[in-house]
Amino acid sequence: MFAFLGALVIAASGYAVLPDTFESAKAYWLQDDPVVTAEYRLKKVAKSEYERLIDRALSESDFELATSLKSLAEDQGIDLPAGIIAKIDKSTPNESTIQDVWVGATTGKAESWPGFAAATLSDFLVIGDIRDLIQQATAYPDYDPVVVALAGTGVVLTGVTAATIAASFLTGGVAAPSVAMVAPEKVGVSILKTAKKMRKLSPRLEGDLMQIASKAIDKDALNSLPALARKLDWGGFIRAGKKVVRREAIDQLADSAKSLGTIAKSQGYRATIQTLETAQSTREIGRVGKLSEKFPKGFRGLLALGVATGGLLVSMVAWTASGLLWLLGAAYFVFRVARFTLRLLKPRPKAIAS
Repeated sequence: MFAFLGALVIAASGYAVLPDTFESAKAYWLQDDPVVTAEYRLKKVAKSEYERLIDRALSESDFELATSLKSLAEDQGIDLPAGIIAKIDKSTPNESTIQDVWVGATTGKAESWPGFAAATLSDFLVIGDIRDLIQQATAYPDYDPVVVALAGTGVVLTGVTAATIAASFLTGGVAAPSVAMVAPEKVGVSILKTAKKMRKLSPRLEGDLMQIASKAIDKDALNSLPALARKLDWGGFIRAGKKVVRREAIDQLADSAKSLGTIAKSQGYRATIQTLETAQSTREIGRVGKLSEKFPKGFRGLLALGVATGGLLVSMVAWTASGLLWLLGAAYFVFRVARFTLRLLKPRPKAIAS
């Protein structure tokens, strides 16, 4: 009877522990694939967490995020309360304000989402990067290396010429291209720059960008820009501007910017800024970009749930320890049963007749 109960306990605990142990180990060894990591973490998210985040999104009038969380919950087979679903279905997005769009477009500074969109669109034009390079060069030595590096990268990526600068100033930059018309690399660079001004970057991502930028700026080239602008020597300005950021840094920034630009084109501005608030490095931007392709409707919800970035070491260690403890317990039980069985089967010595 004891052996039967013990076997039952071992089997039941193994059924509870071993699947998660194997799944955690598999996800850890395949964690270079962000999709595997995200799918593993999604299985651990409780229904109450979806409900909490949806309620918060609705209270903040972020109906897009609420809808994304709803889509993700449906994909995971989670039944949300009818009341929450009704609220989401009745929600409507906020309209942008003319004043905020105007401020964002003309100054490159913005505090809200409509202003962010306008500031980024203005940066697709040549005038946006030129404006920022002049402002930062004038502020030297109190300049922002990240803004300089991104503006310099933007100048290189757009292939700007003296003629295009003159045309932009003459027209006031009224013909801003749409996101769809601009290469992903330039879209990403513009968004990174605007997000830096809005302080929408995660601290670690901003630190990563600062480390790249601080080693990449040619200060002599930067210092020469204000005088060239005053002379309206746009040919000389472009030649100097293209030397402000070293080529290896441009390539590195453009690679991450391409992933970010792809997210912007497919997911929109809010998802893009949410990516920047979540990603801890330029490398993680690329990882998150792959998730936007795998989870097109639930992408923002994925970021809000916190399952898109970070490692799996803690989870793997915890479940591996649980699995090892189960194996030790099972081995000890088998050993005890085997020893007991051998004792039963061992022939007893015959009694010697007196």
